[in-house]
Amino acid sequence: MGRSWLDVDGWGVEEVSPDPDRYRVRVFDGETIRRVFEIEGGVATYPEADLEVDFPTGIVPDARIGMSQAGGRWDWGVEAVIALSG
Repeated sequence: MGRSWLDVDGWGVEEVSPDPDRYRVRVFDGETIRRVFEIEGGVATYPEADLEVDFPTGIVPDARIGMSQAGGRWDWGVEAVIALSG
């Protein structure tokens, strides 16, 4: 919930809701970010051609994918991260 200055005599509360349909997806190789893209809706596709560009020698043991929801006018929300397996 955000706060805004209303009527110059006090603080009012202005609701700020996250954008429920926009997400950021990040592909990690250890601590290195290999790819970042945004999607609408909660389903992402990671094409095999992109996978081959990001991991030309194959998926490494510490490869991960993270996804976070857009946070309205604030930054991205908490990122959920899962292992990327071949």
